[in-house]
Amino acid sequence: MLHVPVPTSAVQSMTNGETVMAQAEIDAPAERVFRALISDEVEQWWGSADTYRW
Repeated sequence: MLHVPVPTSAVQSMTNGETVMAQAEIDAPAERVFRALISDEVEQWWGSADTYRW
C-alpha cells in the first residue's frame, strides 16, 4: 500500500451534490507528491473509466 507521511497538511473540500472538489496542501516536495498521485495503485482506487476520469 502507498504510504506518504504528511507531517503538516491543510485539506478543504466542497460539493454541489454531484461533484466533489478537494484541495490539499502537503508539506512534501512537489515531485514526491506528483509521483504518489500518478501511481498505478492510486489510479485503481478511483474505480472504472465509466465512472471517473483521471
